[in-house]
Amino acid sequence: MICACAIPIAQMPAMFASVNANLAMAAGATASLNVKAAAAASASLKAALQAKLAISTTLSASAMAKLTATATAMASVKSTLRVDLLSSGAAANLNQLLQAMLGNGLGGALGQMPVAALPQLKAIASAAAAAQMSSAATSSMQMAAMVAGTANANGTVNAAGVMNAAAAVKAATGVSLGAAGSVAALASAMATVNSNLSQVPSFGAVASTSLLGKVSALLDALAAIKAGLGVDLTVPGAGAKLSSALKSSSTPTSATQTAGGSSQTPTSQTAPHAVTTAASTAASCQAQGLAQVGIPQIPTSLSLLAALLSKLGGFGCDVIQHQPCGKQCPFALASLFSLLGCLCPSASSGS
Repeated sequence: MICACAIPIAQMPAMFASVNANLAMAAGATASLNVKAAAAASASLKAALQAKLAISTTLSASAMAKLTATATAMASVKSTLRVDLLSSGAAANLNQLLQAMLGNGLGGALGQMPVAALPQLKAIASAAAAAQMSSAATSSMQMAAMVAGTANANGTVNAAGVMNAAAAVKAATGVSLGAAGSVAALASAMATVNSNLSQVPSFGAVASTSLLGKVSALLDALAAIKAGLGVDLTVPGAGAKLSSALKSSSTPTSATQTAGGSSQTPTSQTAPHAVTTAASTAASCQAQGLAQVGIPQIPTSLSLLAALLSKLGGFGCDVIQHQPCGKQCPFALASLFSLLGCLCPSASSGS
């Protein structure tokens, strides 16, 4: 079975209740944020990689970006919800999950998240990113991810885009893009996905895509602040620590220099091999007719929910359960011996 458990859903608003209070506590420090260094570093890094990883191919950047998005969403649904969109039971599992989300009030809980603080959190997250870039070298894979799917001036895909698409397709379908017969296998997989999705109602009934996007961005910003500044804003009283962290990193002068240095050393070492591999993959895909494969679009609400629930798991809020019930649930033991499945009244009311 699959369930959106009522217990973590009910606890979710309280888990993030301290965010606004912490921001108010650090208001003085956040008012004078300098995020220009982070933006400049990102732009410099992207420009360097774009020039170094360009390859010659007639594959469309937009088509490869669509393939990457679809495969990434499939992988997210598979890893977070544990629903394989290629399986025969995918539609039934997704329908069951949708009813559990509706019955247990996931949309209402998401509506109580502190998304109004998003602009301020994004500014702090940018400062955190600058601090992190100045203190640690950026790996070549991270740098490639920053420009994955971007196009050259003539509209063709670059090496990073090919590499990213191949990795996403492999994770989602098991198909090694570029290998003999890979495009035919991919086409078959995409047809199965399209058939399964046609049997599933819209997950937009849970929450609007606007709200899902804002909550997802909120979680990204909180995670970036924790990673870059070492401050968890979901913890009561963390505002004082945030003020101190922001003051110590208010002038990230080495961010641009570090980014520039990183874009030279690891990229110069790995670019030749990356370009060769990507060019070979692109040529094979082109010869096999990848451009003619119909790539379905995973519904935005479903892909956003899968990504969002994965991020919530990183904050200790595990909404998706695959046991008869979560271990904390008072109905768990009884449900193990029930022919009716989950005995939670809330879940039953939504089925």
